[in-house]
Amino acid sequence: MGLTQVVVPMIKSYDFGIGVDYSTSNPMNKAVQGEITGVKNAGGSTASWSITRITTTEELESALGISAEASYGVPAFQGASARFDFAKRSKVQSSSLFLMLSAFVKLEYLSIDEPELTDAAKQLISDPKAFNGRYGNMFVRGVDRGGLFFAVMRIDALSKQDAMSIAASLGGSYSAFSAEGKVKLDELHQKYASELHVETYHEGGPVDLDISSPNSTSDLYDMLRKWLASFRDDPTANSVPYSATLAPMTIAKAPPAPNEADIQHASDVLAICAKTRSRILDSLNLVNFITENAYRCEFTDGISAADFIKASNGYESDLDVIAGCASQAMREVTKAVMPADFAKQQGKSFPLGSIPSPIPTMKSGIAIPLAAPNFVGMTVAATTELAERFGVTLGYSDKIISLSSITLMDGYTLQFPDSKIKVTSQSPQAGDKLPPDNTVLVDGEGIG
Repeated sequence: MGLTQVVVPMIKSYDFGIGVDYSTSNPMNKAVQGEITGVKNAGGSTASWSITRITTTEELESALGISAEASYGVPAFQGASARFDFAKRSKVQSSSLFLMLSAFVKLEYLSIDEPELTDAAKQLISDPKAFNGRYGNMFVRGVDRGGLFFAVMRIDALSKQDAMSIAASLGGSYSAFSAEGKVKLDELHQKYASELHVETYHEGGPVDLDISSPNSTSDLYDMLRKWLASFRDDPTANSVPYSATLAPMTIAKAPPAPNEADIQHASDVLAICAKTRSRILDSLNLVNFITENAYRCEFTDGISAADFIKASNGYESDLDVIAGCASQAMREVTKAVMPADFAKQQGKSFPLGSIPSPIPTMKSGIAIPLAAPNFVGMTVAATTELAERFGVTLGYSDKIISLSSITLMDGYTLQFPDSKIKVTSQSPQAGDKLPPDNTVLVDGEGIG
């Protein structure tokens, strides 16, 4: 089977008619020319966004356009490092709940309708090897313009059961990222005393977009609205080319690549490497999550945190093997071999990583005291309950203390129910690091 058209992330030096080496995705010299047009009577733009639950790194990579399924393996290792770094930072694993927010703005798609070799490229038609060395075997035919925005929300609950309760309460209807939806997620976040971690990534949009980790879904919602508004206000200034369509050079009447069978085999090896690496990352993220939260874990059957540290080292070694295997397949397609065979060539064992069994359970009622929970907007009664679950000590302002107990002129004391006092501010703020004594000072006002 010959080379087929694929869509890949846009990388530097890609432009219409630029030749591309299929086995590495590296840009070559310009080989193809032709009029660049859009689809007739279809010059508008589209915008879309959704929230979905993800359970594996591969699902995230697929959405980002860098998985083996989305292309042919190479973009997972070459030319899409920023997207891969984002996927790696998101640390997807099975112990937490992960929600992915994705948004796209797509302007008119442009492509070369009738590709033709340049005069310089035509001079090498009779020498396929020289042609392939100078121009490659694919070329950039079309470009998607606009922008993409991704955010991965990791929710660490007190137990896996709580995480599943959050997912069940959301009902699987993650697509409606409305004001009502974000309020519901914030309420669940507080109810189950969960920790929220957010990683964001975007291509296109305002250059001054603050993509530091937001402290709440409300912050994330505001960030998304600002990003989308930038395209409405000035689509030309805020748009970027974010993916390219690569077509076989032969459709422009170039000679076939002299080693297509080797190139296809190397592509298959890279696809296997990409899928294997995604699975390794899932396992590595899980064992690292357990070791980082060992104090919350209930280890049994002689398993300890040390076993998970050893497993982490094994998975790191496996990732090195995958990287080396992929690099060899891209450098010399004739030497492309599967990861296990590559490891044997290097005198290494593969795979080394293995998750210890049984996996520990999380101790009930012990939270992750990394950052201050969000108490603002909650009643003092609800705040007290949440603070107990997090192991946080509350400090009340004079105003809250005075509201809680009012002495009347005749000497009687009137108790103001904690359910009638709302927290209006706190220090440290939600998401900020807790002090050594885990104390959060709160101020409030009466309700009604």
